[in-house]
Amino acid sequence: MFRKALSLALAGLLFNTAGAQPAVAQSKAGAQAQLVEKVKAQILHLGVGETSRVTVKLRNNAKMEGYISKTGEESFEVTNKKTGAAATIAYEDVTQVKGMGLSTGAKVGIGVTIGVAVAVTALYIAFKKNGLGGGPLIP
Repeated sequence: MFRKALSLALAGLLFNTAGAQPAVAQSKAGAQAQLVEKVKAQILHLGVGETSRVTVKLRNNAKMEGYISKTGEESFEVTNKKTGAAATIAYEDVTQVKGMGLSTGAKVGIGVTIGVAVAVTALYIAFKKNGLGGGPLIP
């Protein structure tokens, strides 16, 4: 009886595990559409203007550097800051977009480090001012 119950439990566990991770087959068109949407979101996040500097890698392995000067539904425009030449790039031709600024994680890390440094300095000054630091522990 115990063996039968154990066998049923193991079989149920196997079926449950197999169902938890279904195989997802995605067509190339679906993957391309996702990449285009991701690129559009990155471009919109970076914004337009001379402060929105980017490096764009294209499908033909060409790289373009400059700033985003114009965005549209199907394409965006990258202007080279040195030459002033503008190139219109279709979202579907892009494989990678890199912004030139700091990432959000880096900005948060810098802010936390500054906050900790200020707090430690304030505590050090407070202890020194009140005579609590540097003395012997036993009177």
